[in-house]
Amino acid sequence: MDVIDACTNIKDIRKHLEFVTNEESSEEEADMCYALDQIQRNAEKKGKRREDLLQATADAGFRQKLLAEYEI
Repeated sequence: MDVIDACTNIKDIRKHLEFVTNEESSEEEADMCYALDQIQRNAEKKGKRREDLLQATADAGFRQKLLAEYEI
């Protein structure tokens, strides 16, 4: 996992992993497809938030909606 952290610059990748036990070796293995899917979903959410922030700079009504959402 440390190699993946270093190569992808994805911090705390373990929190995105789902571990399963390999029946043959009895060792825990990470489901990397699941992890990468969760990472992609997380990135998409962050991208949407960036769009929201840009819209909030131009639209006072939308800005108020976001402020209410975050209880600010």
